[in-house]
Amino acid sequence: MHRSLFSYIWRYSKPEQLVILFLVVLAQVFYFLSLSVPKSIVNNGITGNAFKDHHTIPFLVWELDLSAIFPGKVIRILDGFQVDQLQYLVIMSFVFLAAVVVNGQFKKSINTQKGRMGERMLRRLRYELYDRILRFPPAHFRKVKQAELATMIKDEVEPLGGFIGDAFVQPMFLGGQALTAIIFIMMQNLLLSVIVLVLLGAQMVIIPRLRKPVLVLGRQRQMTARAAGETQRRHPLVAKVILALQGIAIHIGRFQLRIDSRDIHRDAARRQIRRIEGRDQRRIRGQ
Repeated sequence: MHRSLFSYIWRYSKPEQLVILFLVVLAQVFYFLSLSVPKSIVNNGITGNAFKDHHTIPFLVWELDLSAIFPGKVIRILDGFQVDQLQYLVIMSFVFLAAVVVNGQFKKSINTQKGRMGERMLRRLRYELYDRILRFPPAHFRKVKQAELATMIKDEVEPLGGFIGDAFVQPMFLGGQALTAIIFIMMQNLLLSVIVLVLLGAQMVIIPRLRKPVLVLGRQRQMTARAAGETQRRHPLVAKVILALQGIAIHIGRFQLRIDSRDIHRDAARRQIRRIEGRDQRRIRGQ
């Protein structure tokens, strides 16, 4: 197997990774549009800065400026049409709604593709681990606990499914959104963008240090799960006790839910009775 998990992921999921990365790059266009359209709505649609000199302004005028190559050469692709302030506000509101919907669809598609790719790679990884285990001589299995092997293939590999989907896509997606937001902020205020960069740098330094205790606790949990699995295998009585305790906990939870639901219904009935009594009292006073 590969020494690096990233090289293993890239080798066996390269086509899917490229498709998802293309969707990530394309999604940044609509994300920038969802950031810039509200500015136009506020400045022009609500405040009316563009309508101070004229009652109407041209909308959807597309021109290709070739003055850098051919002096004075401008090619008009679309003439557009004239809109007043209210029409401009309505149109830009629908444009913003469309940008938000399209951006949400991109996120949904990216997450779906990541999930499928992660499950496929997880199944492949389990097959390879099982194949590697079968290559060991039979004498080696007498030294290794069976519960450790089963836990490693079934439980410990499970979190890698999400990591495989996020290994390349998540940094690209979040980094692209951060870069797009920073570019948008730079276009508005340079000082504010510098402050944002300083805050991002501080987060990149502090957050990895805070994650180290979480990773240590995760390793301890894996070791504890292996030991518990081996204990259950060697001592069937312990496994039965654990199952019995789990069943008791489930019944207690169901009983608590029933009590809570009865309390809710009882409170609703009391509120209904108070409403009826208050209505009757108002009628008596009115007579």
